[in-house]
Amino acid sequence: MMSQQENHRSILSSLPVILALCFIYLCFWNWSDFSHVYLNGELTGPDDFLRMSQVHAWMQGQGWFDITAHKMVPPHGGDIHWSRLVDVPIAALIYGLEVFVGFEKATYLASIIWPMTLMLITITVWTLICDRLLNNYRRWLPAVFGILTISSINQFSAGRVDHHNVQILLFGLMVLGLVNRDRKWGDYLIGFSVAFSISIGAETLIVLVLVLAVVGIEWATGSDKQGKGILKVGIALIVSSITLYALNFAPDDYFNARCDANSLFFLSAFSLIGIAFCTLGLISSLFTKINGTKKILSRLLLGALMASIALIILYLAFPDCLGDPYGNVSDEAKLRWLNKVSEAKSLGVVLNDFPFHWLATVGYYLFVLLIGAFVLFKKEYRTTKTISLYIIMLACVLGMVFQIRVIRTAAFLVVPFCVLFSAICWNFFKEKYHSEKLFLYGFQSGVVLFQISIFWYIAGAIFFPLEDSKNSNDRNKTEASEASLSSINRREPTHCLANLDFKFLNTLPRANMVSDLATSTAIMFHTQHSIVAGPYHRNERAILDTLDFMGTTEIKAKAVAEKYELTYLGFCTAKNANSTDDYGSESVTAKILRSNIPSWLEELSPQGERFRVFKIRTN
Repeated sequence: MMSQQENHRSILSSLPVILALCFIYLCFWNWSDFSHVYLNGELTGPDDFLRMSQVHAWMQGQGWFDITAHKMVPPHGGDIHWSRLVDVPIAALIYGLEVFVGFEKATYLASIIWPMTLMLITITVWTLICDRLLNNYRRWLPAVFGILTISSINQFSAGRVDHHNVQILLFGLMVLGLVNRDRKWGDYLIGFSVAFSISIGAETLIVLVLVLAVVGIEWATGSDKQGKGILKVGIALIVSSITLYALNFAPDDYFNARCDANSLFFLSAFSLIGIAFCTLGLISSLFTKINGTKKILSRLLLGALMASIALIILYLAFPDCLGDPYGNVSDEAKLRWLNKVSEAKSLGVVLNDFPFHWLATVGYYLFVLLIGAFVLFKKEYRTTKTISLYIIMLACVLGMVFQIRVIRTAAFLVVPFCVLFSAICWNFFKEKYHSEKLFLYGFQSGVVLFQISIFWYIAGAIFFPLEDSKNSNDRNKTEASEASLSSINRREPTHCLANLDFKFLNTLPRANMVSDLATSTAIMFHTQHSIVAGPYHRNERAILDTLDFMGTTEIKAKAVAEKYELTYLGFCTAKNANSTDDYGSESVTAKILRSNIPSWLEELSPQGERFRVFKIRTN
């Protein structure tokens, strides 16, 4: 292994060089997507279209505190719980680029630049984390393991502008704080990152609780002997939570409590945690005369008592919020919609639907847990920092059993353990094959390759079929039929997401319309029309009404049309032809696919359009 001096002289140990190479790789990997995003406005999915719709609405005069999606759920607008804070850098990019390419292209270009920028910052953070865990190592390894995770590919691709990639970066900052608790800024960084993360979304709640639990455990076990660390985390958590709350909500909304996103409930919860941390830090001196196991047990009991008091206060103040965050979603909505949303599924359901995850996910994370255990077995690597990270990783792997999206953020915890394991293997191979370079570099390359998550995804795809032959044949038939409908090369061939898909729709007068949930936010973004619903649980009734219109009976469809005063039906042929199992045989969708158009629908779009538009006549 290179010495410290040699490591710093190596060109590949320079962070700017590593980031430059990562940038080149990202450009190469996303090259085909650049044209789809920049030319056709094809963002990654519904969340990204909604995010950009919200950014545009704010830039065009909608109030900072007004985060209602006014082009959804007419006439009142959709209840959206996202924070404006993520809109700021995206809007700044659009403003800066608009001078050169115009507003529309600036939006598309920002959708490319923003996720790539976040990816480079994330790689920087995890490199700095590994710098704190190892003195001598191949400094390009964190970039390799980080940039080649499936989470990176899915959440930092061109067109991915929702807030999930920001959450991943914030988690990295929390870990950076954890491994730098011996520095003045480490604990403050933990508290700020946790507060910022919860202020933009509650989907990482499990991860945040785990990070704070580790802070408490380190205090209880004596790593934070004088309590200064837990005190600083508590102060940062309280100050940041209150400050960000004031930035997110108007004074009239300060006392609204919602269980599914940042609100008075979460402000109270994290403020109570901050108060508990400050209390524990201030009374740490009381334990100076107690030593050994008694001291640890005393601190654990006191910490448990403070946690219990906080939970009791929260239960008394917000009894409905200490259960399922989707507790307010009806059983009907869960059955017909939420249970089909991939990120809300449990691991068992995902494995049943996609068996390749037995290797790609279960196999890989069990492998990484074994790697981590092996690293901790080595005394020189068994530190408070590595033990804390392993606890979080283990808990997150267990958490994905209940909801698969937990691992989306925590996936980056594999980076330090893969780097540490690679360092151990390098030392072993170097000692054994120091005079045989072919074996030395060959074996080490194999070790690195085997730890990359994409390797396990490819293996999973080889050993487990991704879909049965019937579905594959159906898809091929659909894609073949699409070739005659449009000559556009598509990023998502089974969806209508490109701006040209809605060219005809944009010629029609502004009106209320209905379309499938996957296409609705693209319509919001690309056109002036309002849609009934997008896939967002706070608008449950609108979601169910959309499903009723598209997938039940004509009687229900007409009732929905009258309720929302609908003028148009937007019908994505590619999307709906691949979702026939979701619709009843007498539904509007099924009849359109059979070319048995109901008499109260009049097709307006030219023949052969991929996205068909129908005039709704219910009188």
